[in-house]
Amino acid sequence: MALSEQLRPASFRGVAFEVDSGEIEAGRRTQVHEYPQRDRPYPEDLGRATRTFTVAAYVIGSDYVARANQLLSALEEPGPGTLVHPWLGSMRVSLSAPARISFDKELGLARAQLTFVEDGELTFPTAASATPAQSRLAAQDLEDAAAEAFAASFTVDDQPDFVTAAAGTEMGAAVGLIGAGARFPGEQVVNYAGAASGLIARTSALLSNPRQLAYEVLGFLRLSDLSGGQQRWGDIARSLLRLAQSPGLAPGGAMVFTTPSRRAADANTQAVRALMRQGILAQAVGASSFVGTTADVSQSQAYQDVVGIRNDLVAGIDAEALATSNDRAFDALQAARSRVWEDLTTRSRSSARLTTLRPPAALPALVLAYDLYENAARDGEIVVRNRVSHPGFVPPRDILVLTR
Repeated sequence: MALSEQLRPASFRGVAFEVDSGEIEAGRRTQVHEYPQRDRPYPEDLGRATRTFTVAAYVIGSDYVARANQLLSALEEPGPGTLVHPWLGSMRVSLSAPARISFDKELGLARAQLTFVEDGELTFPTAASATPAQSRLAAQDLEDAAAEAFAASFTVDDQPDFVTAAAGTEMGAAVGLIGAGARFPGEQVVNYAGAASGLIARTSALLSNPRQLAYEVLGFLRLSDLSGGQQRWGDIARSLLRLAQSPGLAPGGAMVFTTPSRRAADANTQAVRALMRQGILAQAVGASSFVGTTADVSQSQAYQDVVGIRNDLVAGIDAEALATSNDRAFDALQAARSRVWEDLTTRSRSSARLTTLRPPAALPALVLAYDLYENAARDGEIVVRNRVSHPGFVPPRDILVLTR
């Protein structure tokens, strides 16, 4: 059978016509975000683009005028209609632009250039929980507060050379610690190590401009390169929390310094460490907003897991709030604490609970996953949660599984 014989007869609202050619515009809507001092942009996917169909139609024959008038009447009817596309089949569309129809008496035909868009649904805004977005906004506020607190307490102006050298050494040590320690369980190594060397090289030139230095550091700490993909966000949040609690970033105890320069050097050390801790906590708050979402490869989060992440992160924020002496930073930490608590508490209510199950015999994890969830692909969560040595042999002992 010839290809032309396999094509469907074209029509719109039941009015048939012939087709010379047709085009379709399709793809994705993308917003490209470009960041200062970053060579690669971040393209944000905004969903599928509207499909647009262009059809070069014509009617021919002794009755071409009557058929053209029928097509005109169909095109002028209000609302969407059914288009039978020769190549794409039947679909609901609306005319997106006035049709251009031309008549040729000698050939006995009328041509029409038709442009359609796919039909959709009229929906109105509805109230919904936006707690993850509130957490991300709180994380941004915490970053800004950390930068202001750093700029207010860090200075090398009019100080002896050893104060400047000590500040550069402390900044380099803190950046190096983060570059060496940021490994997220079960996921890729974030490129802190690769970016750390470049930041260390730039810090000496920025020591006299604390605000710019603060935002350079915060840009180094951001996880925006990961936000477009699927990650284990719960693991990332906990890893960041452990990193913020590293001994090398711990606030110093009360010490008595006899000279102003020594006091300035100590203040700079504490400012650098506080900036690092608060910047990392801001990233942990942002990461927590993705726990259990479609951006989380372990979406099947147990209630206990979500609540555990919430409690750990809130405790870390509380500890930092006790350590800071800057009012703006304290307020931002309290706001972040409130947002994290509200977000993870709200979303934990819809999480599955853990329950105990004893397999009747040593069974493969995929068999258990299929029996429990009718989805053999969830065997990995059984293996990981219960630390099973071999996925082919889940022992006949009590194991923890999600209720759904």
